[in-house]
Amino acid sequence: MNSQEAYTYCRDAAERFDRDRYILTLAAPAGLRPALWAILAFNHEIAKVRDVSTGAITGHIRLSWWRDAMVDGKYSHEVLTALRDAIMHHDLPVSWFIALIDARMRDADNTPPPALDLYASQTNLPLLWLFRRTLGSTDDDNTLNHLATAYGLTGLMRSLSYFIRHDDRMLPLDVLSNIGIAPEQFSHIRAGDKLSSYVRSVARQAQIHLDQAVPQDRVFKSMKKMTGLYLKNIYRAQCDPFNPKYNRAIPFLGLRILIQDH
Repeated sequence: MNSQEAYTYCRDAAERFDRDRYILTLAAPAGLRPALWAILAFNHEIAKVRDVSTGAITGHIRLSWWRDAMVDGKYSHEVLTALRDAIMHHDLPVSWFIALIDARMRDADNTPPPALDLYASQTNLPLLWLFRRTLGSTDDDNTLNHLATAYGLTGLMRSLSYFIRHDDRMLPLDVLSNIGIAPEQFSHIRAGDKLSSYVRSVARQAQIHLDQAVPQDRVFKSMKKMTGLYLKNIYRAQCDPFNPKYNRAIPFLGLRILIQDH
């Protein structure tokens, strides 16, 4: 497979499995989008460890395979073909890809993160670093960290009912204790005032980070706009992840994100 075919594969993967961030790439100059799609396709491959692994061992094997592939370049994969081309053309540090892999080890173990905001940052900030390098953006680390944390926290809350259904133990231990649930009972969490109160506190925390992010690049401005729209949805649903309105699709999301004053 040549690099052009590999980029097409990555574009299709990004559009299918990470549609929100795929929409964000459309705010980038057309010539830079293929590299962003390769980054997103890589991120999808390591992020899906929780869904495709049958246990911690297989999860770690999958993540180790990607680590070895990035460090040694000895494996073949459509995503790797595109990614190696993007790394060469945009001088992308392999260490940032490794940071994303390391951040997913918790997913393989299915252990509660010690702090949700830290997990949100660790699984999103290196991705934004890679975007910044590709885009040639001047946005600083402080802005990107706030944006990564806000986007990550909002995404985690939006996915909370999915995590509960699939017993993906995403909430920190102190939160589970406050709700009155042991980690092994995670899938038994039900709607209630304590859960909604926690979601509201996380949404508030995400909004604080979002307000402190003042991005300059059009892609990052679009990410801030998208995150704000999703936070409004959460509040409209009374911060109840089991409310049908909670994850309701936003009409004309792409247009609302991309056609705006930048």
